[in-house]
Amino acid sequence: MNSQFKIAMMGSWNTDGGVSRHTTPIVEWLRDHCYDVKVFTHYRKSAHGYPLNVKDEDFVYRCFTASGMEIEGLNSFNVDPLLQAVENEGYNIFMAEDLGLLPIEKLLEIFSRIKAKSKTVLLNHDNTPKPKESPFWKFDWDKIINFLPEQDQFMQNYYPTSKIGRIEFPVFPISKGDRKRAVENMQLPLDKNIILTFGEYNMVDFLPALLELKQKDPSIYLLALVYDEQGKQDLERKIKELNIRYGYNEIRAENSSWQKRREYIFASQMVILDKGQGVKGSGAILSSTAYQIMSWGTPILARDNLFFAPFRKGEIIKYKNNEELKHYIRRLLAADDNLKEKTLDMAYKFCVDHSPEKISKQFLNVFNELLEAQPEYENNQGCI
Repeated sequence: MNSQFKIAMMGSWNTDGGVSRHTTPIVEWLRDHCYDVKVFTHYRKSAHGYPLNVKDEDFVYRCFTASGMEIEGLNSFNVDPLLQAVENEGYNIFMAEDLGLLPIEKLLEIFSRIKAKSKTVLLNHDNTPKPKESPFWKFDWDKIINFLPEQDQFMQNYYPTSKIGRIEFPVFPISKGDRKRAVENMQLPLDKNIILTFGEYNMVDFLPALLELKQKDPSIYLLALVYDEQGKQDLERKIKELNIRYGYNEIRAENSSWQKRREYIFASQMVILDKGQGVKGSGAILSSTAYQIMSWGTPILARDNLFFAPFRKGEIIKYKNNEELKHYIRRLLAADDNLKEKTLDMAYKFCVDHSPEKISKQFLNVFNELLEAQPEYENNQGCI
């Protein structure tokens, strides 16, 4: 085990949400490279993001409610596991991710005890500044890490620039899948071109365009993944309200691991991420879903808005309207068009630049500076 750093990470875990998508590839890379990391996270009954149906790892401690909400039968913040790690077990780095979704007032009460034993780092997820009177601004962090320049602008109004750094959002590990095997594993048709959409995105606004394409090309198979049966019923109702006779070929309720999502991505010819017509976005925002799935070798189409602004070099195919969406789908399915190859090539380059290894090492550099330690990235003897 790497002896320099023992890291206490407080944030979201094993949920389908932006914070968890940021934390997961970093924590997994650190632990794979022999760093001692404990994760302190929300109770499942009060999570940020949709709780995934997976078993928690042995380094995960559920000890607080989202934003410290008072919920009957739950301690809004059981401080004992965190203080035990920091005060008695030598955890010398404390990382808080998305402070507004943590039990901020109770955390502030014990913050001096944490700072007495560890260096404190805020991973900032706020896209606009909190009100001046918010307890958000009462924490004296050793370092604040943003992932977008727009965050730097407003954080500099409250903290010295020497305490503010920027490390970009990570992607998940680059993986190459076997489409035939993935299709079989997911029990999907082998002779179809699967177009996938999922998660918290709009699944209705672009549907008429896809159905128009499907009428002309019966090889197209439309698959939507929702979180639960209620989500399935809601989507079916919305489709019915549009007076559409036929909708998706399949709507599945699926809330398992990110590894199973990856299998669906492998099985698909393309993925559509659409926030909905008229949605522009504001502040410091990005699509954490795009970062999660970009490294899995399937083209992403997205309605052009601020959520996809970080992708400037063709890593994602952006469309402004349904006509453009149809145009790009036709091109992706055409045997003699190189759009897919170009898109995946740019996506691969982006993923190399935002890999868990590269991003995690930037965090290690921050820890080295805070603790005035020497860089130590690898342990070739294995974790002990």
